Amino acid sequence: MRLPACIAFALAASISAAVAGPLDDLKTCQSPDPDRQIHGCTRLLDFPRLTTAERANVLTFRGIGRLKKGEYDQAIADFTAAIRLNPKLEYPYNNRGNAWYEKKELDLAFADFNEAIRINPKFALPYNGRGNVWWQRGDNEKALADYELALRYDPKLALAYNGKGNMLVERREFDKAMAAYNEALRLSPDLWMALVGRGTFTRKTRITPKRSPPSTKRSGSIRPPPLPMMAGAGLWSARASLTSHCPATRRRSGSSRAEPPSI
Repeated sequence: MRLPACIAFALAASISAAVAGPLDDLKTCQSPDPDRQIHGCTRLLDFPRLTTAERANVLTFRGIGRLKKGEYDQAIADFTAAIRLNPKLEYPYNNRGNAWYEKKELDLAFADFNEAIRINPKFALPYNGRGNVWWQRGDNEKALADYELALRYDPKLALAYNGKGNMLVERREFDKAMAAYNEALRLSPDLWMALVGRGTFTRKTRITPKRSPPSTKRSGSIRPPPLPMMAGAGLWSARASLTSHCPATRRRSGSSRAEPPSI
């Protein structure tokens, strides 16, 4: 299962005319279209004034574009390069775990999710990813525990509600499963996995689900996150307005910059 982002926010940047080209590439590197995203990030990596931290961020975003396209080996290469440049950043580990998961390399995925959690124990997404690994391994109780942890740190993570619903079906706690699926669909009405899960067990158990309220939110969709470029040499400055429903993208306590989120 592909793990989409819960990201939707605007990037405001001020930049001199001398770096208008890199600004265009910065915007393209955040494009929702993966081909444009990869192209923009690749061009940005050629810019000589990137700091090491900025280069790690750009590699992470190019990896996200490749992950969207299903180019898992190339995505893994980008995330690995980002980790070499900045091994204390949790997001490349989580994203690389997603790529390993897609390749059915569960042990490698598990290790990367664990490392992301070790770096930032309050980062919700790797708990959700690790829950998926536990599920694939047939340990539903540990999977459920990880989905619950994901929801503790991000109560609006629709994917974790979907996983929780799946585990509650396995436990035959159908009312609780229905509530979890309904919450997933309330938060992300286009989350097809929750629709399938709810529909499958509804047919088996003859439960009539309550309709999820209409919403214009698409928090289950992949959205372009902002690159937190804050070059001290005056290359550019950026301010990100973060949505309240994406705790994984909020500024860390004591940090002066927003970190790049994962998918």
